[in-house]
Amino acid sequence: MVRPQSTRALARLQNTGQIYQKGTSADALLKRLKALQKELSEMEQEQVDLSSLNPLCKQLIANPLVHHKVDAVKGSAACCLADLLRLYAPQAPYTGAELRDIFAFFIDRLTSPKGGLSNPSSPLYPDTFYLLESLSNVKSITLVADLHGADEMMTDLFRGFFELIKPETTKNVEICMADILVQLIDECLNVPQEVLEILIASFHSKAEKANPAAHQLAVEICDATKDRLQKHVAQYFSEILVSVSEEDDVQDKEKSLRNAHLLVAQINRAVPALLLNVIPALEQELRTDDTTARSIAIKTLGQMFAETTAKTGGGGDLARKYASTWREWLARANDKHPTLRIAWTEAAGPLFANHPELRVDLRVAAQNKLADPDERVRASMVKVLGSTDYETALHHVDREIWQEIGNRCRDKKASVRQHAFDALGRIFRLARGELESRDPSAIKQFGWIPSCVLKASFVGGREIDSLVAGTLDRHILRLPASVGDAEDAERWTSRLLLVMSHLEDDRARKALIRHSNLRKVREPFVQFVKACEDYNAGIIDNDEAAIKLRMATSIKKISSLMADPPHATSDLHAFAKANDNRTYRLLRSLLDAQSDLKTLVKVRSELTSRLKDTQPGVTGTMDQLLRMSCLFLVNKSTVPTLLKRLEHSGYSNTESQVAAVHDADETMRTTEAMDARQTEAQACRRDCQFLLREISKACPRLYSTHVPLLLKALNVQGCDALLTESLRALGALAHVEPATVVADRKVVERVLHLVRSGTVLQSKYAARLLAVLGASPSKSKLDKSTISVVDSRTRSIAHASLEQLAEELTRRLGKSVGERLVADLAALGQIVKYASETAADVGDAIVKTVLTGILMKPWGKDKVEDVKGEDQLEAWVEDEEMTADLRAKLLGLDLLMKRCVAFANAEGVTDVAMPVFRLLFATLMEGEPRKLGAPPAAKSRMRLQASLCVLKMARVEALEAFIKREFTELALVIQDPCFQVRQTFLHKLLKYLRFRRLSPRFNAIPFLVAFDPEKENQDMVVNYAQSMYQPMPPELRVKHFDVSFVRFLHLLAHHPDFSRERLDEIVDLGKYIDFWLDSLGTSQNVSLLYYLSTRLKGIRDTESPGHSDNLYCLSELAQLYIKLRANRENWTISSYPGRVNLPSDIFRPLPSREVQKEVYERVFLPDTMVSALTEKYASSGSKVSN
Repeated sequence: MVRPQSTRALARLQNTGQIYQKGTSADALLKRLKALQKELSEMEQEQVDLSSLNPLCKQLIANPLVHHKVDAVKGSAACCLADLLRLYAPQAPYTGAELRDIFAFFIDRLTSPKGGLSNPSSPLYPDTFYLLESLSNVKSITLVADLHGADEMMTDLFRGFFELIKPETTKNVEICMADILVQLIDECLNVPQEVLEILIASFHSKAEKANPAAHQLAVEICDATKDRLQKHVAQYFSEILVSVSEEDDVQDKEKSLRNAHLLVAQINRAVPALLLNVIPALEQELRTDDTTARSIAIKTLGQMFAETTAKTGGGGDLARKYASTWREWLARANDKHPTLRIAWTEAAGPLFANHPELRVDLRVAAQNKLADPDERVRASMVKVLGSTDYETALHHVDREIWQEIGNRCRDKKASVRQHAFDALGRIFRLARGELESRDPSAIKQFGWIPSCVLKASFVGGREIDSLVAGTLDRHILRLPASVGDAEDAERWTSRLLLVMSHLEDDRARKALIRHSNLRKVREPFVQFVKACEDYNAGIIDNDEAAIKLRMATSIKKISSLMADPPHATSDLHAFAKANDNRTYRLLRSLLDAQSDLKTLVKVRSELTSRLKDTQPGVTGTMDQLLRMSCLFLVNKSTVPTLLKRLEHSGYSNTESQVAAVHDADETMRTTEAMDARQTEAQACRRDCQFLLREISKACPRLYSTHVPLLLKALNVQGCDALLTESLRALGALAHVEPATVVADRKVVERVLHLVRSGTVLQSKYAARLLAVLGASPSKSKLDKSTISVVDSRTRSIAHASLEQLAEELTRRLGKSVGERLVADLAALGQIVKYASETAADVGDAIVKTVLTGILMKPWGKDKVEDVKGEDQLEAWVEDEEMTADLRAKLLGLDLLMKRCVAFANAEGVTDVAMPVFRLLFATLMEGEPRKLGAPPAAKSRMRLQASLCVLKMARVEALEAFIKREFTELALVIQDPCFQVRQTFLHKLLKYLRFRRLSPRFNAIPFLVAFDPEKENQDMVVNYAQSMYQPMPPELRVKHFDVSFVRFLHLLAHHPDFSRERLDEIVDLGKYIDFWLDSLGTSQNVSLLYYLSTRLKGIRDTESPGHSDNLYCLSELAQLYIKLRANRENWTISSYPGRVNLPSDIFRPLPSREVQKEVYERVFLPDTMVSALTEKYASSGSKVSN
């Protein structure tokens, strides 16, 4: 370096002479050094006469100074030496050995734990910081790189600084330290391994927590020297990976790998540029055969890609910079090992939130993982996505992915279903605020969730029902923490209506009602509480056996409704043994239909808290019990809000609601806003009506305290919906609790007016209310104990009006037309049903008019065209599109059915019922009582109505006996060409069977859906059969289902399409049998089914010998299919130990042993056909193909 020429005179050192002389005191020595230190610090590098400093150079490195016992002396000497190096720069006035000693002396002063840097308040601090700052600014520290032993000195300085620096270290010290260490790395030929280890060790998470200042120092150093350190860091990790691969112990190897990769992730978060050559090595690990290394690499790279810090530039930048690594990491989503695919799903979660720009790549992989063959992978992906925050779920996770999670609610594996329900429920709960504010994006993204969750109920199974109920309870319709006043109850109902507004169809709404427990019979749960009280923890004084039996029966009945019956049984027994009377009282309050929302919330909170404290092991089961028995969703507090909302949403828009706006744009916006409000009002009206209707049907006692509101609503003008639902509610309540409905003459007159001139529904429900209130106690359908408390004045007024009304409606029945005729028929039907004695006097006139004036009345050409519509071949007409004539004919059939039911137990019932049965079966077969020119859609409606009327009559034992040979005709309705006929009939049939309102022989009919083109109907039958069969006691299983197998074969024998001439025809018959076995075949009943099949060759058909041959063929076919099924499922067919009598109404014994022997020896299914069927069965894999 060439010094510039100075025009001024060079300064010379004034403090000359010997610094140290033997015997000099420390204070005197320090005084001389301080004076010298001050003079040197004031000298400028290029303005000093260096020759005047030469004598000083050797004195300052003398042992008496650098090894003096007083630290202040050494500190001052170090500062003087630092200034000498500054003034002599760039040529130091020392030899290499002397410089090594000097820098060793400097390092000792700087890193000494007792030195000044560790304590800013120490008197040594100024000198030490001066030394540090001088080395940093002058860069004289770079001389170390050229000295012998430079690596050791660098290591000592690095180690000393990293041990010395603390969070309380001043910023100036930290800056100087970093600058000195950066200079050393930049100047050294090779970075010492120990130095690299010191730097990298500071990135460990534990080291960062223990000394964040040291971590920050390492970050600053690495960031400043990243280009120099990249190859060293890559080599460092390569050596680690090599050494790890040579380890023998698997656990040690995995631990070392995890630590190394964790360190890589930490470095990436702070100084990602250091890893330029490390990331390709991680990419290679993604391809290695070592699953442990692959798994750790997947997690590490996933964490790195997910980073969002400014230094990393975000994982998106990393993915773009290392595109091949990103693609290889994405490919690991399809790794052959499920555990690695799980690792990928867990790593992918943060990417959705942090890097929406990568969403396109992630979407396909995530959707594939939601359908992964391994349940653990599916569950993990669902869990990861379900834990995202709301903004991520709304903006960065596609709707299709959430819908795929919705599909996982129907997954075959319980763990996947659990996570799917939790994910959807949690996200919907997070979105509730935006949904309440009608945010369009939130509605589009999450509005479908309640429907998806609720419809999962129809998949079947108690476990799924429990998951749906839990999701509703914890997330979608979570009860408030407390309820204070009526406004809180109104807010809860508003939340319920909000959820309902997003339900897609009636199917979802029906599922909601199912989980509201409105239709649930609460008596078994009340009996359980009573049984617990009588059980008294096992201390029983009287009737011990009977009480224990009631307890066991009650527990068995309830546990059979739960997801895990054995576990529930154990928990319910434990609950009973605790014998907590306070808990029993709380349960009774929760089960009471008259409890309002405030009571339900308060009592549930107390009960839950009490159980957690006293019986924590049973809380899960008891929560499930409460969800399936209590009226949390819809209760008596819901009714006022529903009536209020229905009234407000039921009015038409008035002129006052629409302001005259002249601006075109503003007019358009106003129109759009009005349309939105109108749509919202229509949805609110629909949902309010739906809930009120369900309360009326299933639990009208909820209205008992709201009778004044309902009576007041009868006089509201301009709101037909409110009027209709109020009438329906009053009629339903009066039917179960007549004493609660007290009506004066003014009310009765208003009801009469509605019967005469109201809409069809208003006439119907007004007539029902009047019939219930005015019915004679001796003939009413009401319970006698209830009738005795009916207000006598109310009954007297209603009864007088009812008799007059029945005569009036009957007289004008032949004159009414259109909607009025429909309304009159509906009203008469209610009178016949609920006040049959009042209708008895006009019964014959009603029947005559219905037959001649309605049912047998030919269709006019214009009426046919109205029903046909545009499509002349349309086979169905929706309710709202039916003409008044068609509705009148349907109500005519219904009215005749009601009259038969009303007189079912009276004398001469045969004369009343038989003509109606003949009429119904003629209609069922032809679509009309006789050829009247009905269009196809009307015939479908008539067939359905006739079949439903037969089912309703069959619920009455006295009438069911009239159905004999016609049973097959009724059964075949389930195979009607019209889908709506088939499905509606099936729905109603299963509903009656589920509640055992039909005799067991009807259980044979549903299995005729084996060939239904709609899988939905088949699933419905399978779900019904399995849900009913499994919890039944063995004796009831035999009576209701197993014996129905032979009735089912009997139906097949009488099927109009039965034929056994060709193999494909036999295969079709086999499909029916296979469908039965799919639904109800088990290892427990296979022997019984085989036994019943063999018994068919020992009887004959009651109707004809030809059908007997059909039965024998089906007997052999059933035996074959049962054997094939048992062989496939590894079931054992053993001899059935008992004896089961076959139904005597359809089978008769063979006349003699000779005939019996002849039948048994005769083969109805040739061997060639048996072989062909067996081969076809085996080739199909499971079921016989068509």
